[in-house]
Amino acid sequence: MKSNTKLEGLMILMMLMPVLYLAMEWKTMPDTVPMHFNYKGEADRYGSKMELLALVVLMNPVVYLLMKLVPKIDPKRKIDADSKQYISLRIIMSLILSGLSAYIIYLTMHSTVTSGNFMLIIFGTVFILLGNYIQTVKPNYFIGIKTPWALENADNWRYTHRLGGKAMVICGAVTILAALFFSPQTAGIIFVAGIIIEVAVPFVFSYLFYVRNKNEAA
Repeated sequence: MKSNTKLEGLMILMMLMPVLYLAMEWKTMPDTVPMHFNYKGEADRYGSKMELLALVVLMNPVVYLLMKLVPKIDPKRKIDADSKQYISLRIIMSLILSGLSAYIIYLTMHSTVTSGNFMLIIFGTVFILLGNYIQTVKPNYFIGIKTPWALENADNWRYTHRLGGKAMVICGAVTILAALFFSPQTAGIIFVAGIIIEVAVPFVFSYLFYVRNKNEAA
């Protein structure tokens, strides 16, 4: 119980860090700030700094509360809120969202900074972390690759998530390498292609696994 309390305190502290950073920069921040950046790292949408405040204050806490709630409302009760894997996922998500919020604030204060390849490195890292985690997820309705065939069969679920997790890790690694060695435009194309493959591979092979088992049963 004490260790869980420390972990919850750590995640709450991570949520507060970008809010404190924003409070420090608030007076010198312009009224209109960049709110979205394209794959080249260029601002392509602007908004008020109140919109930025809402994003920084709400994004991480909303995800934090959702991840606290999910194990309690999972009908299959397959998500163990106290497992090392789920706690690690929550810490990773808090760290990523806090870091992303702080980086968005930094970009608004330094408009000359190019963020394209740096953001791809972040996304690639997220894919690697989630790809490793997702291979350990047991069948449930909230977290994972929820193809209709995987939800109906535990073996299909395990097969789909092992394959999908590996595809996600490979996509993440390729994205990071592309961001390090190619221009933002080329790296962005590779990133999008990787996402398409990452989504298609587990979906297609989950169906093929279902068809194979159906034929064997017949």
